Amino acid sequence: MLASVLRTVIVYVAVITGTRLMGKRQLGELQPAELVTTFLISNVASICIDEPDLPLAASIVPIFLLTALEILNSTLAWFCPRYARLLFGKPITVIVRGEIRQQALQELRITASDLMEALRGKEYFSPTELLWATVEPNGSISTAPVPQNSEAPPMLPLLLEGRLFVAQNADGGWYAVQGQEVYLPDTDRLAALLDSDAEIWAFDAKPLYRLALEQGHIGKALHFDGKLAAYLLNPSASSYAVKSLAAEYGVAAAFHCEASPDAGVLAALPESLAAALDASGQLKQHDEMQQPLARVLADMASHGIAT
Repeated sequence: MLASVLRTVIVYVAVITGTRLMGKRQLGELQPAELVTTFLISNVASICIDEPDLPLAASIVPIFLLTALEILNSTLAWFCPRYARLLFGKPITVIVRGEIRQQALQELRITASDLMEALRGKEYFSPTELLWATVEPNGSISTAPVPQNSEAPPMLPLLLEGRLFVAQNADGGWYAVQGQEVYLPDTDRLAALLDSDAEIWAFDAKPLYRLALEQGHIGKALHFDGKLAAYLLNPSASSYAVKSLAAEYGVAAAFHCEASPDAGVLAALPESLAAALDASGQLKQHDEMQQPLARVLADMASHGIAT
């Protein structure tokens, strides 16, 4: 009896240790790959408890092997965005401005009835009540209701695809521009956007990389850093503010946005900077050296290392 108790305690400690080694992602809502690892660990952990004649190594070795594989998966996902997408999947927007996207439902292999059942669980009874709804990789549904009367619109209406321009207002809040639409994302939605299928052209990517890392993402959607490009073009400039750079490069505002005064030039400015970098032969340096370095510096900063 004492031997059985001791074996159970040892296996329990091994499982807890493995879970801690895999990181905090294991403690929240699990991705499919993480769920598989958790099931396998629970199964192999029971082997030595159910079969007292087997050596403890029959459970301990597989537990730590699975832990090592999960750590390897997470590391590969950090360095390879395509692998991360293959491993964890991607958020898929299923409702846009009250209309169900049938193609998205086909991709998810769910029916409109399945979707409405999930929405009723969130107290929405018609897709017309929503500006957008997105199925996250862990299976949960994120929603934003249609604003009522004078209510402000949601800070990010959907997980956008295509090229998106992101910068900070003077108060430190982030805004995103696509076409003439301006979005004010909260921290969670912005972090999710940084690992979406959008192609993000940022103005100062380093804090965005840090945000992505702190939220358990990798920032794979970040493609270009306008502020970094401006520095490479003119390292001695006195200011790298959007407004001053727009004046320097002759970029006129395409529209006006009271909430984000620089939004009207944000789309054209990074593209002008990219063209100038290409003409000066520095675009490759930006893409292959400077921007990857920004992610490394952000990672160091997130671990408390001064940069």
